[in-house]
Amino acid sequence: MKNREIRLNRSKQKSTREPEMITRSWMDDTHQAVRLDITGGMTISHAAEQLAELMEAFATARTIHCDLSGVTEIDAAGLQLLCSSHRTAGKEGKEFILHGIEREPLHTTIIRAGCAGKSRCNPHEKNPCILVGGMN
Repeated sequence: MKNREIRLNRSKQKSTREPEMITRSWMDDTHQAVRLDITGGMTISHAAEQLAELMEAFATARTIHCDLSGVTEIDAAGLQLLCSSHRTAGKEGKEFILHGIEREPLHTTIIRAGCAGKSRCNPHEKNPCILVGGMN
């Protein structure tokens, strides 16, 4: 599978922001690790397309690296996609690794969502919360 870009901006309104996009690339020759670079917004407007891309990544790779350094906005739907991906990785014995989570606007959104200071979303789960530094 070749690298590909998926443009997610379906709005007809003019915007000064970068278009929402996911770029997928394989990190090794065995196709066991994939990197998803997300730019633009991780919001409810783009959740369905981003979910489809994450699901495809989980179906084809053992390790998913998700680079969020190009994300310009995120809402509860975007946070949910990240949490759900982390839980899926744990259930499927895969790795889901976030890059760029510590920068704005992600950091502020995590705090406002009430995730900061929690070590686990569910006290019965063994994996620490990926939004506050946990990885599987």
